[in-house]
Amino acid sequence: MRVCLVKVTQNTALHCAQLNSNNYQFVYSCHMPAEAAILGTFSLLLTIINIICIFIAGIFVLKVCVLFADYFLSFSGMLDKFLDFGIYFQ
Repeated sequence: MRVCLVKVTQNTALHCAQLNSNNYQFVYSCHMPAEAAILGTFSLLLTIINIICIFIAGIFVLKVCVLFADYFLSFSGMLDKFLDFGIYFQ
């Protein structure tokens, strides 16, 4: 079996001129404002998706609490009884 390893760099498709002030590697476009807009759009989309996921997880937790409310309340009562017994036992 023959394995061929190819070194893939971040900037294989784009052949952009290097910036004078730093060594930033362009990813999506050689035009800096377009590059910043694309990266900003991806960041905003990921933030919105994260907020939606947190909202859905919160709704899921509330639904689980409603479904198992009786179990949680009975467990809370048992915990109170146990703690009362432990306090009086001492």
